[in-house]
Amino acid sequence: MLGEVVGADNVLPYEPTMGSEDFSYFLQAKRGCYFVIGNGDGSHRTMGHGEGPCMLHNPNYDFNDELIPLGATAWCASPSSGWPAPAEAAMSDAIVDGFCASYAEARGKFGAAAEAADLDVHAHRHPLVGRDGEELAVDVARLGAADAQRLLIVSSGCHGLEGFCGSGIQVALLHDAGFRQRAADAGVAVLFVHALNPWGFSWLRRTTQENIDLNRNFVDFHQPLPVNEGYAELARALVPAHWPPPPAAEQAIADFIARHGMKAYQTAVSSGQHDDPEACSTPAAARAGATSPGATCCRTTPAAAHGWPGSTCTPAWGPAATASASSAPATMLRRCARARAW
Repeated sequence: MLGEVVGADNVLPYEPTMGSEDFSYFLQAKRGCYFVIGNGDGSHRTMGHGEGPCMLHNPNYDFNDELIPLGATAWCASPSSGWPAPAEAAMSDAIVDGFCASYAEARGKFGAAAEAADLDVHAHRHPLVGRDGEELAVDVARLGAADAQRLLIVSSGCHGLEGFCGSGIQVALLHDAGFRQRAADAGVAVLFVHALNPWGFSWLRRTTQENIDLNRNFVDFHQPLPVNEGYAELARALVPAHWPPPPAAEQAIADFIARHGMKAYQTAVSSGQHDDPEACSTPAAARAGATSPGATCCRTTPAAAHGWPGSTCTPAWGPAATASASSAPATMLRRCARARAW
């Protein structure tokens, strides 16, 4: 399918990984896969954005806007739906027009697109307000019959600030009469869920107001919560009592990597944990009634310097990781963990 969109010579095999991702729960019901589009190293990397490519979640990461029509066309060409891809030229303007510079603007465009498609929008309001004092809500609109035998769910904003991309696609699909007609002909209802994490969307954070990463919190709370033994061993080295970390903390991390390997270290750091509210990556602490991790992990968060709420952590690839872009992978991951804890 991707070969038809970009040419077979431009499609490269991608090595399977064991990254933590809730998308796997969807795959238990329907077949699917990820595809990754290269961001390139063109002009979008100039004008003070730093040199060369960088990892996603790095504060220097700059999305290449020229990929928007290509990415959306590839997404719409998914063979799982059996629908043909819309012509790139026809979709391009609608796609670009759907993208916004703020949560408030994105919400307004989503509501307008739903109204234009004659759909009702149900707002599930958030208790807090946004960065500009605007109302926050998870907005839901259904295209098609309530008793449809098949349902396609299109959501955006699970990782708050990443909602800009998903919202743009939702708006474009709502404006696409051909898409709506093909869904109706196929007997498929489409549920649009706009801004799963509206607070993070507005405040440009991946987490919720409670510092919860929704994408790492897809667990059954009626069952015993999983134990991250690797993190338990590293907890005090990753979140030391004083900053910068003492040599003993650095040595503890190095010893762990030497014994268990880099993949085990990455898994221990990124998988989240549910036992220690004083530690980082605490997705369930708020539910358990523990102290909010935003008040404990981030004792001196630099986010406040940017006018962001002081109760939120820096991104996973935060300031401490930026300075080590040319360092060895082990050093990069260690500093990634430091930045997250900081």
